[in-house]
Amino acid sequence: MKPKKLPAYGRQLKRQRDSGQHPDRVWVLCGDDWGRRPRNEVSLCVEAGYRVGTYDWSLVAGVPVHVVERGDVDAVRLAAEIARFATSVTIHWRAGPDEVFCQAGRARQEDISDIAWCQRQQVDGVLRWPDWWSDTLESEYRARRKAWHRALVEDLVQQHEQVAV
Repeated sequence: MKPKKLPAYGRQLKRQRDSGQHPDRVWVLCGDDWGRRPRNEVSLCVEAGYRVGTYDWSLVAGVPVHVVERGDVDAVRLAAEIARFATSVTIHWRAGPDEVFCQAGRARQEDISDIAWCQRQQVDGVLRWPDWWSDTLESEYRARRKAWHRALVEDLVQQHEQVAV
């Protein structure tokens, strides 16, 4: 089986991580507009016509990821694929005209797990995840996210104790 390729700008992130430099977060721009990449932040890019399973997302392991939808792309499936490795995945998009609680064109953001939760459907009296999410992924994702949050709190407490001394 042919190894998966890295997304655009992935080699740079891989080199950094291999040398022990780990980003605080990674931005993934998906769609046809790769302009306006975040300055002084690590960002990767995925074309609008990407297929699930094309890219190796292990390079974002242990890091929060922000997926920015720019164009006609299935950002939810991309985010679910990234969620197998990242500590958290937040999708950012512009509200469409059919969104109930937000004016069209307004900036929106949501965690991929919350989107999956809201998209569950009743099948034979049982709530089922969408085809891009599962009980296993939910459990693993929640555990990684909880461990990451715990580590953040411990780090903040340690910094506070050092300042207080």
